[in-house]
Amino acid sequence: MARSMTLLTGDTSLPAHCPPFCLAPGVKRARPLILPFFPTPMYPFRPEQFGEAHITRQALRNDGAASGAAPRQAPSIPKEVVARREQPRYLDYRARMMTLDKDTDGGLAGLLEKVKEWADQAPGTESPHLRDRRERVMEKYELSVLAVCPTMSVNDLWLDTTIHKYTTMFLHLVVQCTRGRKSERIKATTLLHTGRMFAYCIAKYCRNKDGEATGMKELCQGGLFRLIENYDAFLIEKYDLPRFSTERPRFGKLEILLLIREALKNTETYGPCRVVAIQRIIICLISFFTGVRPSTLGPSHKLYKTQGKYMRLEDVRIFTTGKPLQFRVILRTNAYKGHNGTVGQERRIVLNPVQNWYNLAFDVSFYIVMHLYSRHALKGVKDFDTLRHFKGSEIPIEDTMKRRPFLLAMDPGGRNLIEDEPIMATAVSSSYRTLCRNACLPSCGTYSTRRGVADYYNTAMGKSAAEIVLGHFQSGCLSSYVRGIEGIDMVGHALEELPEALSPNVKHALELHSIHSVAVTAIVVLFQSEQHSPLQNESEPEPKSKTGNEITNQITLTEAQMLEIETSPEMCELADAAAKALDAFKSLYENTKSQHSAGAKYDTIGQLHNFIKASDLRQGVDKETVDKLLKEAKDTAGALRKKRQQLRKNTLSAVRRSREENIATVEPGTFDERAKALQMLRSQDILALGPSATASDIRSRILQLRDEQLKEMKTLPEKERLARLASQEEEEEGDEGDEEVQKDPRLKNILSVIHAKSTAAAKRNAAPSDDDDDNEQTVSSTIDDVPFEECDPSQPSRKRHSKSSQPPLRLVVRDLSYQEHDETVPDDIIPCDDEQVRVALWNMLMAPVVVSQEIDKMAATRNKKVKGKPKEKDTYICEQCLLFKHDSVRSERLWRRDHLQRHLMGQSRAGDDLRQRLHHF
Repeated sequence: MARSMTLLTGDTSLPAHCPPFCLAPGVKRARPLILPFFPTPMYPFRPEQFGEAHITRQALRNDGAASGAAPRQAPSIPKEVVARREQPRYLDYRARMMTLDKDTDGGLAGLLEKVKEWADQAPGTESPHLRDRRERVMEKYELSVLAVCPTMSVNDLWLDTTIHKYTTMFLHLVVQCTRGRKSERIKATTLLHTGRMFAYCIAKYCRNKDGEATGMKELCQGGLFRLIENYDAFLIEKYDLPRFSTERPRFGKLEILLLIREALKNTETYGPCRVVAIQRIIICLISFFTGVRPSTLGPSHKLYKTQGKYMRLEDVRIFTTGKPLQFRVILRTNAYKGHNGTVGQERRIVLNPVQNWYNLAFDVSFYIVMHLYSRHALKGVKDFDTLRHFKGSEIPIEDTMKRRPFLLAMDPGGRNLIEDEPIMATAVSSSYRTLCRNACLPSCGTYSTRRGVADYYNTAMGKSAAEIVLGHFQSGCLSSYVRGIEGIDMVGHALEELPEALSPNVKHALELHSIHSVAVTAIVVLFQSEQHSPLQNESEPEPKSKTGNEITNQITLTEAQMLEIETSPEMCELADAAAKALDAFKSLYENTKSQHSAGAKYDTIGQLHNFIKASDLRQGVDKETVDKLLKEAKDTAGALRKKRQQLRKNTLSAVRRSREENIATVEPGTFDERAKALQMLRSQDILALGPSATASDIRSRILQLRDEQLKEMKTLPEKERLARLASQEEEEEGDEGDEEVQKDPRLKNILSVIHAKSTAAAKRNAAPSDDDDDNEQTVSSTIDDVPFEECDPSQPSRKRHSKSSQPPLRLVVRDLSYQEHDETVPDDIIPCDDEQVRVALWNMLMAPVVVSQEIDKMAATRNKKVKGKPKEKDTYICEQCLLFKHDSVRSERLWRRDHLQRHLMGQSRAGDDLRQRLHHF
């Protein structure tokens, strides 16, 4: 009676011994255990005390006491509700039931049987991640108990007596046998989480000998929960487990810049890899601007992948902005932590284009359009010119591709994308972690950018804005009435392109730790091994050091380390087994003769093909014996190779871990070196986007720009034209242009072709005249004399210019659309507007993709299959080598597809077209 009244009145107080946790771990606030209760008329009470919200007075009244009939147990429906059954919606509901009764096998009765079967197969509402953690704890517990008592039956593992006996032993083994990070002991939080999950398993599976569920009773009355908590605290003190979390890095703009460079570094010559690099940049930038978890970009569990809970192309909307190649992208994200169950959460993220051309490397909407363009997912866009001059307000997605994933899975090694296969959240984090490791940044996932976003918005806009961006605010009126993150210009905030600048105090707070950031540390580490580092003060220019694409964080093993691996006991044992298996196979042959040189030894598995050709099989040896011994030789050689790769990988990981620990212990570099590294990052001089813009592109672009200037001059009145030419002549006599270039940070952009890395010398050698034709001839002849073959930023300079030589031609972009006052452009600077910068970047990034698509269109050479010989792979021949005689030795070589791709991108010279003309052999 007291218990039932307690539940009805809403008194949710629990006994003191009840564990302060919910059955599902991870919930901060405890929830009382309320058991279902159905009231019966066995005792009197006053229902009017509780109102008619959920139960009517007629349902609680004992009708049988007055009429003598059986008491009514079901609530009665009011008459005014019954009168609504003749309304159209109820009539339609009844009509649909009648139709379903006719169309279903067995009618509604047959449907009822099917529903019962489906109900038995219905999965639970437990999170798959929670289920996996629970199963891992259960597995550890069972292994621990069976290790102590091997004869125990599996059915007795979860008896209350067994749990009471082995709980402390299990927690002790968790600390002793579980390996933490860096092969150290686990942290205190890990032990606490394991203990609470074990308590959850006890509540779910604990039984007595009679088969009754006694989990909650044992935890509360039996004191198991208090025992688990107390023993966890004892183990933390006994083994001195780490009680504090390690310092976690926060990534910002500088770190993302290094990741973009790393993503594009090794994909200059192979199209599929460049497509993968573009997707990796999209992942980095979306995480950088929005701070979403990796589970939002890809399914975090294989069950979510099966259920289709991930972003698709129909969730991407692309809008034009009225300016060429500037797009606004709206992403509809619907996969958030804690909202993958019955009711989900949807948020729309607006990604605006960057406003300043020197931030173009961070234009995530530009990369998204490029990604969809390479997948042929843009409806009505056949080529780049169509996209460039698109007049509509929205670029639609192809109807046949709307249900395909937005971000695709990658082949092993990141060589290509797998269509129709969504990328998993683990792959998102691992890909991000690989970029960080190669860029000499701390190896961490996308949560590093999420922490950086949270820190920025907490500093710049306050805690409430940070909670909205991270999705930590409570659902309610905010999600129903306000735009939320749709009202925040995330791109403008991250790149400082807001209409009104941040306050000086906020800027100071954001820049307080810039010189100690991990990006500055990465630059210092990358350059500290160079003899002539750009971070050091040099009075005289020295030979070129590593910059741009040549900078890498690759670690190679020394000869001593390689020798140690080869002489390890495991390798020696496998090497002996492989040598014996190979000798056993070679003993089946005789009369071995070398086809190439006398005395050749076929002592490796790769030479078996030539060995079989040069030998005769002994008489009496059957084919089964040959196949058996050959398989054993290949298997042992494969095991040796895998073991060697594993040991080398482990050694590399140990060396890398040791270096990271040294970096984390003492901050490398001097203050001046770190200051220069910070300046280098802010000017984006470290980014190099590849050699895919050829000299012919540079030449045609320069001529086009000069022609446009000349046409503009012709349209001016004569007096104004003469005045402008005279002012240009006066400006050419001074050096003010060079000083202006040094002062303007926008002129230090690094977009490869537009960057100031060109080494060719060019300068006007004729004074401008009033005759437009003569002026045009002077410009054209000057450009024709420029050695564009030496302008490729990726190729090392063949000539070292002395101090007395002419200044190099700086292919620097100048934003002509943004001028607060009349500014002059020096002669050695080629002015470009925002559109031309975007076109140049598009061509540079998409050149490997274009060449790859051209190769795919070719009819590959298919050699005729010869009986007894395996079919050879498709091969190609490069017509450019025959036409321009790039390589007389290899010009007629048949190339594999990936080799031809790299060959073509490496053979670009002046006069070659970007779309290489290919011919099948």
